[in-house]
Amino acid sequence: MNCDEYRDYVAADVDGLPGAEADAARRHLEGCPSCRQERERQTAVRALIRSHALPDMPIGLRTRVLASIAEESRRDRRAKVFRWAWLGAAAVGVLVAVVVVRDRSKPFAAWIREYDLAARGALAIDFPTQAPGELEGFYRQHQADGIPAHVVDLSHAGFRLVGGALASFPDRRARLSLYSDGEHFIVCDYLFAKRFPRVLPASGEPVFFSQGDLNFCARRIGDEVCMLVTRMPMELFRSRLEAPVSPG
Repeated sequence: MNCDEYRDYVAADVDGLPGAEADAARRHLEGCPSCRQERERQTAVRALIRSHALPDMPIGLRTRVLASIAEESRRDRRAKVFRWAWLGAAAVGVLVAVVVVRDRSKPFAAWIREYDLAARGALAIDFPTQAPGELEGFYRQHQADGIPAHVVDLSHAGFRLVGGALASFPDRRARLSLYSDGEHFIVCDYLFAKRFPRVLPASGEPVFFSQGDLNFCARRIGDEVCMLVTRMPMELFRSRLEAPVSPG
């Protein structure tokens, strides 16, 4: 089984491929990190749907998706591979449609304008520093505005902290931390999950997506969301963030 073949089977694999197909899929996954990541993504999507954790999906649409999954489970397993491949794609399509609708909301559009300035290196820094602890102290002074204080460390990705700034969005006060490797910039918006306009896996799995010229990586951490934004190419962005952290 190669990558193209596995991508056709991945939705069914999440629900349990039969016999030889399961063995072939397992052997392929052992040597393919990319397909393992795709399987994890499919698993997160399926868990999200099954848990009914779709607060922004219209109730009627959510009910139809869940009913389709339940009906599919009752049918003959022999045709499951092809039916689940379609259903998995449909479910992902529904989630993407809901997410896109939310991302086009006016508040998120306002956020993106500020992110774009920062990702271009044009953010007006309120507190220049290369010390995360100092920047956290600055943010703590504004926690009454509902601003999380934590500052992430991106040194493993080759980025150093430049400083932080406060922004006034239509629906909230924000704290934007800026990082640079001398060529590219990454801006970090650390916010409370209830204000984030996307459904994220509670497991903390990072979610990568793009909007216009900006690439995003969002990860839920308890009641908060760490969102990184950059203009660097997505492939480079992902590889830099996924670089192993050096011990010590």
